[in-house]
Amino acid sequence: MMDSQKIAEVNEKLASLMKKAFAGGTDVRFENRNVKTCWMMTECPKTEHCPLHGRENVRCWQILGTFSEEGGCCRLAEVLDCRQCEVYQASVTNDPMTEIGETFNNMMHLIERTQSRMVEMERLVTTGKLAASIAHDVNNPLFGISNYVDLIVTRSGGDAKTAEYCGVIKEALKQIRQVTRGLLEIAQPRAPQPADIDPRVILDKTLTLIEPRAAKFHILIRREYDPALVSLRLDREGMTEVFLNLIINALDSMPDGGELTAITKLTTGGAEIIFQDTGHGIAEADLPRIYELFFSKKKKGIGTGIGLYTARRIVENHGGRIHAASKIGEGSVFTITLPSRPASRGDA
Repeated sequence: MMDSQKIAEVNEKLASLMKKAFAGGTDVRFENRNVKTCWMMTECPKTEHCPLHGRENVRCWQILGTFSEEGGCCRLAEVLDCRQCEVYQASVTNDPMTEIGETFNNMMHLIERTQSRMVEMERLVTTGKLAASIAHDVNNPLFGISNYVDLIVTRSGGDAKTAEYCGVIKEALKQIRQVTRGLLEIAQPRAPQPADIDPRVILDKTLTLIEPRAAKFHILIRREYDPALVSLRLDREGMTEVFLNLIINALDSMPDGGELTAITKLTTGGAEIIFQDTGHGIAEADLPRIYELFFSKKKKGIGTGIGLYTARRIVENHGGRIHAASKIGEGSVFTITLPSRPASRGDA
């Protein structure tokens, strides 16, 4: 039990933090130099997939724990509340002031996240309306242009240059259609059609589709499938889109060649599907933003910033989550975690 002097100190510190929060926004935090993370105190079994491993002064309970957006710590099955975990307890050091300070930090973290979500939802509503209008206005003239390009090729009498130029135009039209299709998917998401499907079948067909492009850029595709994983409740078209987006991103990150490994694993609660590439990697500062709509660091004309946003939405509709780990110059690992039977969220 705290004495009156300690209580007064705690109250004063908390009041000071609250005043700063009201005056300066949600980025105000209590400073705790004794923050610990799982990798410091326990032997991590999944270091290659953990965004915390090797980082100091980060709060694991806010990134992968019970105060995070999606969870994902390998200890969560045992520790349902991070405040009961020895890592959290070591960070507050049995000091009432520090414990209250970390409670304040968690509260501000949740407020900041909620505000960010509200801004994102407002942005998506506006974007959805705009996207539907743009896609409709663009698709109609695209159809006419495509027909006239075919007519030019037919009337060219087999001229090689005409066929070459028209081929370039058709490829450009295809890229525009991909963008408008993505915009329509944002505005009017397709109703999922879940069924019991072997995810390896969807993955293998998607990889086979993309292999000619991979070979052109000297990219080797490896498959490591767990034979024990035979069935999940999946929307075939949706998961095909997820896999295709992740594979294309991986290929785009390896313009000078490399390796892409597709891995499936049976887990206790479902499955993991992992895409591991040897590309140029993603900057640490960009990792929190890669799922934002229209965020892209690809060259102009290559990236639209729609693919990963759509992939995350589809995976979350399956009751799963998607996690990215990456280092510049060392490649990226995207891990999709799916339950064997997702909770009812539109049955997908």
